[in-house]
Amino acid sequence: MTSNEIIDLAVAEAPSAGGGCCGGGGCGCSGGAAKSAPAVVSVRTDFAVEGMTCNHCVSSVTEELSEVEGVASVTVNLVESGTSTVSVHSAAPLSIPVLEAAIAEAGYTVVADPA
Repeated sequence: MTSNEIIDLAVAEAPSAGGGCCGGGGCGCSGGAAKSAPAVVSVRTDFAVEGMTCNHCVSSVTEELSEVEGVASVTVNLVESGTSTVSVHSAAPLSIPVLEAAIAEAGYTVVADPA
């Protein structure tokens, strides 16, 4: 099973201490309020993976997925001799077939979505 979840991590505007972003007024910024930063979007793509039995398996999958362009991090919920959950974190959606190929390259099988 594969799923995507987009998580919006909006950054709140910082309160103004008066006189600019640093409060001293001499920093060269325009006005008193800090400008709000753009929202940060994080995408988590989950895969159900069979065949993983130990931490070496986790390392192999993590290494292969980390080599895919755009992957920020990988987390694995290992279920020894069962179906583990592999989560790929990125700033934007990534190609599911590319991620599945990386998991296969590590020697493991992505469980297909139930019909």
